[in-house]
Amino acid sequence: MVKKIIVYSLFFVSIDLFKLTYVPTQVIYLLGFGFALMVTLGSLLIFLYQRFDRIHQNFTYEILVFLFAFNLAIVGAYTFHQQNPGLTFWVQRYSLFFFTYFFLHAIRFNVKEIERIIFIMGMIYIVFFLIQYALYPRIIFNIRIDEARGTTRIFLQGGAFATLAYFMGLYYFTTTQKPIYGIVSLLFFITIILQGTRQNLLLIGFATIVFILVSKRVKSKALIMLLLVLLAIPVFYFFQDIFMNLIAISEKQSAQQDDDVRIKAIKFFVGDFFPSPFAYLMGNGDSHMASKYGMEVWKYKIVNGLFQSDIGILGDFSKYGVFFILGVILIYIKIFRLKLTRFIYIKYYFMISFLRLFLGSDFGSAEPIVLLSTMLYMMDVDVHDQKYLKQKNLNEKD
Repeated sequence: MVKKIIVYSLFFVSIDLFKLTYVPTQVIYLLGFGFALMVTLGSLLIFLYQRFDRIHQNFTYEILVFLFAFNLAIVGAYTFHQQNPGLTFWVQRYSLFFFTYFFLHAIRFNVKEIERIIFIMGMIYIVFFLIQYALYPRIIFNIRIDEARGTTRIFLQGGAFATLAYFMGLYYFTTTQKPIYGIVSLLFFITIILQGTRQNLLLIGFATIVFILVSKRVKSKALIMLLLVLLAIPVFYFFQDIFMNLIAISEKQSAQQDDDVRIKAIKFFVGDFFPSPFAYLMGNGDSHMASKYGMEVWKYKIVNGLFQSDIGILGDFSKYGVFFILGVILIYIKIFRLKLTRFIYIKYYFMISFLRLFLGSDFGSAEPIVLLSTMLYMMDVDVHDQKYLKQKNLNEKD
């Protein structure tokens, strides 16, 4: 029971408790930092003092590369920008959540319970999103909300968990035919449309089609594709204002490609932003508003409209250097090489994650780091169980 409470709490603090307006921001930050420290120290102590047969950790070296990159960036921020190491550590505190991987291994947490938690969090995300959408302009979350593209764009925390819950729902709907999985997946897809984000809509739509075509559980693929096309007609009808606005924006941006803000951000943050060639190795570190460096980065955002978050992995590279990129490459190689039998839906999450590398980051904030660490643990359990069953079958034949 204690393990469940800890893991549930860990997942919720990683998304800043959905940034409810009724919870003070400083309380949210302190809770997140407290749990990050608990996970770090807890995993170290358990591995040092508790002896038991452990599941093989396939991703230890990759996680250590990430942690090395984050710590080296603290030195980089001090060396190149004179930012106090304490400030850099504080603003990069979410990197401690990489220890979630070791912590879950240390407590041998039940993977079925992890699935249950993720699915519940996905459902909560959907409910909160639709409530905020219905109540707007009344604000119940301390998040970015825009009226644009023919809709109310709500950037609610927890989207990463909801995305995994979506593919989990698709997978279990095709294997169990339980309506709850299909309903949750459909509702989540509706939230993607309402959000009016082209990249998410296209990527999740693409991954869904791949899932249907590849899945051995879906017998009549042609029939399913026909049903999807037929379903798309009423969906387009009900949300046509959103779709037409997205098309218009795409046409406008393609006509103004030379002035694209992402291109400008890439040129700046991969070029002029680096004060020294050594910064490419060490990274510049995360900036904090209490330092001169933080004020400079803030000026780039407000005055020049240049955001590191707009350019995905390249923005992370500008903060954490070449070792961070090495960690990303190594982890994707290993993820796509591992064969899964139980948690196949995880591969679809990583498909989207890989395709959007230059649009958003899955390695530079608490929520995706906790979810990443959790999925890596689940993959380790899957690989371990495959080896166990294979050995058991061999023993029975003997």
